[in-house]
Amino acid sequence: MSDLANPASHAVEQARAYVASLDAALGARDPMTVLGETPAALRRVVAGLSAEQQGAPERPGKWSVRQVVQHLADSELVGGFRFRMVLAHDRPSVPGFDQDLWARTAWATTTPTSRRR
Repeated sequence: MSDLANPASHAVEQARAYVASLDAALGARDPMTVLGETPAALRRVVAGLSAEQQGAPERPGKWSVRQVVQHLADSELVGGFRFRMVLAHDRPSVPGFDQDLWARTAWATTTPTSRRR
């Protein structure tokens, strides 16, 4: 499970910690600029990695590079849906999902070449 797991009993504190970690990572950079630069940066970072390196977790219980990249792609889809809900409704229900469960199950049988985005 990630360090930023979000059980309902700790949701507010975890959300604050998550936002603080994003602010720290951004520093003085504009979030929209960073967002626009992210795809090219990801391609550069993973370009020299072997399939084994892409699939190896940082440490036990953590995600691999491949899982992180897949999570970013999945999160873009989820974020797009959530943004549309917020823009289109007065009081939208914005459902959450268990990202660790998704990472374990949705991509469990894929290999680097069996699924292309």
